[in-house]
Order: sequence, then C-alpha cells, then structure tokens
Amino acid sequence: LALLLCADNFLRQDLISKMATCQLAIPLLLPDPYAGTVTFPLWGMRSIVKGWKCKTPASESHVIECSIVEGEIPIVSFIRFSDSEPDSNKTKSKILNAIVGESKHNIFFNYDCEGGDTERKLMDGVVDLCWYLPAGKDNEQFLQAIAFANLRGNAQKHTMQCEFLFQISILTFVFLTKDDLSEELVKLLEHYSEASELVLLFLDLKESQKPKNLSNDYKSIGLKKKNLAEINKRICKQITAKLTSQHETTTLESCGKTAKQVGIHVDEDCPECCAGQQLAKRVMLQLRRDKDDADIKNKILPLQGKELWHEWAKFNKEMHRYLNKVDKTARMYDTEMKDKKDKIRNHQLLTSDPPTPVMEAFISTLLQHNGSARDYFLHWLKFLLDKCSRLTLPELQSRYEKLKRALQKPSDKSEEMKMELIKVNDEIAAATVGIEHFFHELGQMYEMAMDVPTDSKIRDSMSFLPALAAELLVEGYPLELMD
Repeated sequence: LALLLCADNFLRQDLISKMATCQLAIPLLLPDPYAGTVTFPLWGMRSIVKGWKCKTPASESHVIECSIVEGEIPIVSFIRFSDSEPDSNKTKSKILNAIVGESKHNIFFNYDCEGGDTERKLMDGVVDLCWYLPAGKDNEQFLQAIAFANLRGNAQKHTMQCEFLFQISILTFVFLTKDDLSEELVKLLEHYSEASELVLLFLDLKESQKPKNLSNDYKSIGLKKKNLAEINKRICKQITAKLTSQHETTTLESCGKTAKQVGIHVDEDCPECCAGQQLAKRVMLQLRRDKDDADIKNKILPLQGKELWHEWAKFNKEMHRYLNKVDKTARMYDTEMKDKKDKIRNHQLLTSDPPTPVMEAFISTLLQHNGSARDYFLHWLKFLLDKCSRLTLPELQSRYEKLKRALQKPSDKSEEMKMELIKVNDEIAAATVGIEHFFHELGQMYEMAMDVPTDSKIRDSMSFLPALAAELLVEGYPLELMD
C-alpha cells in the first residue's frame, strides 16, 4: 500500500495491472492517512483486460472481453460495523477467498497469510476489489461476472468509503455483533438501506436468533457455530437470489462519477490525463472515418502493406540469399533486386507524400508535446486502439478456430478450408491496429526518406525521427530496431 500511495499514476497502473494478472485483489479506494484524502484509481485499473463466458439457462454461453473499467458488472460489497475482530475463520477476507477462489490461492490478503498477523497501520479504510469471472461451465458458483468489494477496518470510521460502496453495490453484506447494534447504528443502517439491499451477518448469534431492536425488514444470518463451508453456502444463496431478481449492473467508469459526488478524488481528473485523452481522441476521430472499411489498416498506414513493406523485405532478403538466381550473374541479380526495391520505395514515396491524416495527427502530437502529456497521449491511444480491435477480432478469431478444428478431420474440402483459413488470417491482420503499427509506419517513413537523394525535401522533413525515437526509448517505449 505504501508503494501505491507513493507511486505516480503510471507506476501505480503497472503495479495494479500486475496484481490483477497474479489474481490478487486490487485497490478500489486508496485512503492517504497523512493527506486525509481518498483516491479512486480509475487510471490505475484502465489497462486491465478481462474475459469471461456468460451462460444463462435460456441461451448458449457467449464470450465477453473488455477493459475491466468498461465492463457491465454488478458489485457486491462486504463491510464490518464493529471494532472487535472476528475469529480468523470468519473474517470478510477469508470468506471472500472461499467464495471467489476455488483453489488455495489467497486473492484477498488475510490473517492466515504470511505477515497477516502484524499490526495494521495503513490498511484501514482501503477497499479491495476482485472479480468472479465464469468460464461457462455447468458446475460454477455463479452464471455471470460479479465484482466483490471489501472495506478494511470498521466501516463507521470511514463514512466516505461507506457512502460510495452503498451507492454502487446491488447487495451489501454487513458483519457485526448484537452489542454493536446501537441506536445510532440502527439509524445508519436505515439510511444505507435506501441505496443498497443489506444482509446483516451477526458473528455472535445463532441461525434462529435476532436482536430485539432490529426491524424485521432486514435480512439477517447468524454465523455462530457455523463453519466456513456453511457460511459460504448461505452467502452465495443470497447473491444468486439477488442476481436472479435484479439485473442491475454498473461500470467502474460510472463508479468514478459516483466517487466524485461523495468527495473522493479520481486519478484521471488530472489536467495532463484529460489533455492526453483529448489528443488521442483527435487521432481516433481521423481513424473512425474509415472504420467500416475492411482495408482500413492499408488506408491509414499504407507503407507497411503486403504490396510495399513485405515485398521490399522479400527482395532485400533475396539480395543476400540468391535463392532464385538461377542462370543470372550475381551482379545482374543484385541490380534486378535493387531495381525492384527502388520501385517499391518510389511507390511508398508517392503514397506517403503527404502522410495520411491519421499519421499527420499522430506525428504532430508527438512533436508538440513531451513528458507526462505525451505519456498520457500514447497510453490513451493504445487503450482506444485496443478497444476498436476487440470489437471486430472475436468474430474473426472464432471463425479461425473453427476452421483450424475442421482441418484436423479428413475432408474433401481441405484445400478450400486452407484457402479460407489464410483469408481469415489476413482479415485478422488487417483488422488489428495497435500503437506498434504507428511506430512501424514512422520507421518506414524514415527508411523511405533515407533512400531518396540527400537534397530531397522529404529527407529533410523526416530528419527529426531518430531524435524522437531516442526520446521514446529513454522514456520506456519499446521500439523495434529490426523487423
């Protein structure tokens, strides 16, 4: 937690992304005990991409893949209105691990983890988040994706986090004891029940017992003398019933708006991040004008198509390998290959002078901005490009996999299916546009400019590219030095 509080937005994003990759609960709310502020790390979670299979009794399973901040997923929260710590088998984290993780892997850090018995200094008020993502199997706990939020510490001491969680959750499980149920807490529960359905979990009461000062309107479960498996079963039953009766979902992006309403700081509200988003949208606006064109990649990034970059690379290799020289002399063959390469370079020159509107917008943004503004621009552009690719790729990838499976079986149409497989593979390549393809295009623009005479205007106009590439490398962006 100390690392996350001290890190800048980019390091925090990397750390949270690694935590999600390792299937650990990530921070949804980060309180700073020294500054007295609470942060909602929307930017920190934006790079996380998850996929799952939804299955309903009435239909077949379908695959969903998206950035986790844009996923429509219901949120279930777990909080504790008590200063007294429950025994280690009935902590929120231990119960959540049993619900979410079927293995022994601890998703939520708890008392039984290594270092879990040390004194808590920073974690009070932190809200952890993880997801249950179904795989479309029949024996799964839940049929749809669910986000589970866990507020650390006594919720009464963290009113801002409480207000936020009750507003975004479809169901909230409240851990407490009968002695905690003061008149003040009863009023507080009445207030929160207006925003979210509550299920009260009494740690010191049996199943049939209920406090006298509690209204019958509340659902309550006594956990005394119940083992972890039984508690897990009762909680899952409540969640399933709620999901069946109410199909309300939310996104973490919309949660960011709720966070601002209750006074929580959202990390994406910094001026540099907002400016970077607008710059990336400007580039995407040029790209979306041709979004319905199947050959969009060759239109916006023309220098790296099969007829240009691939062909040039093929002739360049042949100059050194002489695989098809046959009866020609080495000098004749070299001249022939060089003429073909020059012809392609001339074609590239005609194609990219001037550059496409998308590349013009990309280059001008890189040159006019530096530091964090350029970092945010490149990150935002990557996210937006990946989002566009996810809209078209799943269907193509599904076709590709079906053809591959069909080819494994003997058939009279094997040759036809092989041709179709190559065609679909080409369609996947054409539909995939990432930030790396923009850098490929810059590399081709520079190579093309270096092949023209030294006094050429286009050569002078591309002289800035090596310095720009060096800056990007120093700032940590991977560039291909050789394709």
